[in-house]
Amino acid sequence: MQQGATAAYAQSFPLLASLDGLFATIAVNKKINVDEAPSAKVIGMTLSGKVGEPILATFDVLPSQLVKNSLTIPRPPSST
Repeated sequence: MQQGATAAYAQSFPLLASLDGLFATIAVNKKINVDEAPSAKVIGMTLSGKVGEPILATFDVLPSQLVKNSLTIPRPPSST
């Protein structure tokens, strides 16, 4: 919802009472390789912040599998 005649908008993101069924795929680029958790269960969340500053969301996850040192394959140069 727009706030008066300004360019600011107020947004609402309702939170669920439960994290059941919430999974994510997480990958971390370590420059030489990529560590990946193809199916990570969100087991907790923390919101923090100060008035007038962006909110920081921190998620605690439990991966069902952790793939370390998966290869990063660079794209071949474009032929155009």
